Amino acid sequence: MEYFSKLKYGWADLTIGEFTCRCSYIQDIPMVILNAYAEFKERGYCVITIDSEGYDHEIIITQLGIHMLTYKDKIYYYNLNNQLDPNTLLNGLFIDIVDNIDEWADWMCLSDCETVIKNYKKRILKYANTIK
Repeated sequence: MEYFSKLKYGWADLTIGEFTCRCSYIQDIPMVILNAYAEFKERGYCVITIDSEGYDHEIIITQLGIHMLTYKDKIYYYNLNNQLDPNTLLNGLFIDIVDNIDEWADWMCLSDCETVIKNYKKRILKYANTIK
């Protein structure tokens, strides 16, 4: 995985350039990313909200650049424009989700039920094919 790592114990690390944030299983990260990808293709901008259980991150992606806001007790701002192109980032995130669907399905399913994992993978891949 290029952007996501450590899909274990309900957490994944998302690294964009020099910035890393943690993603919690309480969000359906694959659907968040695929929805952002589709929105960017349609409108030319999107916002990806990541819940880190205590911190919230908003990744604002436009044709002009990438910015991130992190909320805790106050707001922190990161300009990621010089680290990555918006299209490269979204395409890379899309590929990470699709190429690692097995890990994402296991990560998202709180039980080992094969049917749940199979249906989740099927739903994500079907949506990915629709928006690609």
